[in-house]
Amino acid sequence: MPRIARIPTRSFIAPNRTTNGPITKKIRENTQETALSLIAALNVEPAKAEGVTHKLETARAKYAADAEKIQEEARAKDAETKKEEHRALYFDIGEGMLELGLVLCSLYFLARKAFFPVFGVLASLVGTVLGVLGFLL
Repeated sequence: MPRIARIPTRSFIAPNRTTNGPITKKIRENTQETALSLIAALNVEPAKAEGVTHKLETARAKYAADAEKIQEEARAKDAETKKEEHRALYFDIGEGMLELGLVLCSLYFLARKAFFPVFGVLASLVGTVLGVLGFLL
């Protein structure tokens, strides 16, 4: 029976959508800061530059706050991803133990040795326990 590839969880995919957000905001913040530096370097009259300077400082603060917010969301998604990966590990090992139990039990019919079904049932029980623990995490 062919094995079905494991589908990535949504927590694995979600952080990838937010990784460019903070970078873009930081670039815009830096652009605003550069414009403010140029205004200061050109020695423009303060009365003329006051409106533009205020607008640029407001935009710079907004981009900095947005970048921090996006970064916090990405950290939360990263924590969720680690939890899902840990949970998937339990499922994978549990599945492996169930398959091992099936193989060991089927070997009984070839070898007629009593220890094959005993170890097969034990491996299957371990696989079942790991699967249940995966659901409880």
